[in-house]
Formats: sequence, structure tokens, C-alpha cells
Amino acid sequence: MVRGSHHPLSRALAEYTAGSGNLPVSGWKETVGQGVEGVVEGKTVRVGNAAFVGVAACEAQVYARVGEAVFAFAVAPQFRNGLGRMMQQLRRRFGLLLLSGDRPRQQQSLSALLGENSELLFNQKPEEKLQKIEALQAVGHRVLMLGDGLNDAGALQQSNIGITLAEDINNFTPACDAILDARQLPKLPQLLALARWGRFVIRLAFAFSILYNVIGLSFAMQGLLHPMIAAILMPSSTLTIVLVSTGICEAGYAFLFRKKAPERTAFPEKT
Repeated sequence: MVRGSHHPLSRALAEYTAGSGNLPVSGWKETVGQGVEGVVEGKTVRVGNAAFVGVAACEAQVYARVGEAVFAFAVAPQFRNGLGRMMQQLRRRFGLLLLSGDRPRQQQSLSALLGENSELLFNQKPEEKLQKIEALQAVGHRVLMLGDGLNDAGALQQSNIGITLAEDINNFTPACDAILDARQLPKLPQLLALARWGRFVIRLAFAFSILYNVIGLSFAMQGLLHPMIAAILMPSSTLTIVLVSTGICEAGYAFLFRKKAPERTAFPEKT
């Protein structure tokens, strides 16, 4: 039932029950932000949150109903390695907001991680996440949304930049602007800095190109530029801009990631 879902809690439950055998599932269906359901050996099976399964919520995060039998699973969350350092780097430049569909069990530790001035919202439905993004944009904020499941799909599409975290980039992911290998999440600040560096390089190349052409035109209009010289300078200007831009980009990449420039394996081409 849960192996067909890419929700983090589904993956955790699938790993926990690995090796217990497989049974065919018919009528499998996933309700975004709620859970999955299907029929196994004539019994209706539902796995998801308490409301989806039809039970009273307790301290568990995942509930399952197999026929009339009900099970609850408590999943102990773990922060990814390097997450604390990443949050410190992001707090220096950006405002941070947490939109979580979970209950506020780790509110204190998450508040310390994101910073005291950060807003933490729990028990958020997919439509509520989308509405929060729209509200931020309405007051002039540019929003980058980082999500890892189908319940984030609406918010990812609405945000100015939507990045999906994927454990396996070959699996289905919600529509977004970029897919980031989840193992490389701590490098997100460097990726954002690299994007800003790339924007600077593009603007510099445009400025250099315009200046080059203005100088060339001034000589040409005065009749001081021989056609043969102009024919040589045109491709030379393009080659110069390409070489300068490449050199600056390589230097920026090596500085941001503290690696030699050719070792570019952190972000696949599709990312």
C-alpha cells in the first residue's frame, strides 16, 4: 500500500515493514494530504492521517485500518545532517517560514533551528499552504518553496521558485522549477549564491558587449575602422566574452563549493 506513495512517512513505513511479504493491491488510490487506500484480499485498507482512517488522533503520525483492525505508528523524526548550519546561512539573508502538515511535536527544536523570528505553521492542509504562499506574494514577497511531497504540489507551483527534494530523481515528483537531490540539501545556500553569481556574470557580459559595440560603432561612424578589422573584431568580441564569462563562473563555483571547478557532481544536469 505505502510503496506506491512518495510521502516521507510512507517511505518510512515501507522501510519499517520491508521483508514482511507482498500481497496484491487492487483499486489503489492516493488522496493528496490524506493517505492511500486500496483493497487487499477482499479487505479495504487505508493508511494515512487519523481523519482519513476514521480514528481519534493520538501521538502517532501514521494510522492504518485493515478491515476493522486499526494500527498506529509513531515515527521518530530526524533532522538531516548539516541542516543546522544550512539554516544559519539562510537566516542571514532570507526570512524563513515552516508550513507543515504534521502536529507541533517538535515546535521547540524547529523554532531554535529556524530562528526565533521565523513563523512556524502546523496542521497545514495542501490548500492552506497554497493560500499562505499567495498571501506572502500579495504583500510583495518573492517566495522560494522547498517541498518533498504531493501535498506540496500546489504551493510549489504558486511560489516564485519551487524546488522539490527527491530521494531518487528518477521517481515522479510534483511540477516544480528544480529538483534537488535530498542528500545535497545542506548545499542549498551555495546553490542560491551560485544563482546570484550567475546573474551577475550575465549582466556583466551584457555590459561588456554593449560597451564593445559602442566603441566599435564610434570608430566605424568616423570612417576609422577598416572593414577587414571589423570582420576580425566581431567574432573576437564574442570569443572574449565567452572566455571571460567562463573564467568568472569557474572561479565562482570553486569559491562557493570549495572544490576544484571540474568536480561538478553535486548537482546533476536535470537539477
